[in-house]
Amino acid sequence: MVNHVVGPMNLGTLIVGPREHVVAVADLYGGLRGEQIQARMLASGEEPDAADVERICARARQLFLEMAG
Repeated sequence: MVNHVVGPMNLGTLIVGPREHVVAVADLYGGLRGEQIQARMLASGEEPDAADVERICARARQLFLEMAG
């Protein structure tokens, strides 16, 4: 399930939550965990391009509406 993040995260940050209980999210995906990726993004000081964020948000809205039927 996908939801938006509320709080001091980067604008447009989405979270993915499993439908079933898992012990560690790291077991679902290879590489860094979400909070590690987020920390690196915040530490870099780089801002995403506003047009890219808008494009991703528009596409996500469209997909969520399609999934909701």
